[in-house]
Amino acid sequence: EDWTNAQERLKKACDELINSTKDLSEAQLTQKAQGSYNGQPYATAYRRMLHGISDHNTYHAGQIALLRKKTV
Repeated sequence: EDWTNAQERLKKACDELINSTKDLSEAQLTQKAQGSYNGQPYATAYRRMLHGISDHNTYHAGQIALLRKKTV
């Protein structure tokens, strides 16, 4: 059951990300988000952030696939 809940939560999070970003314009994608990390300010384009999220999720999907392969 925990595995099923985790899958459902992941799918919901991915769907929410897609729905909230699918209609962004080119101008919106090039806008920069301001923030700080460890006290250092930064500005990153939304497009770059979305690429980072995609890379991050792909990496973890690979980890999950390897774990499933070893445990099934």
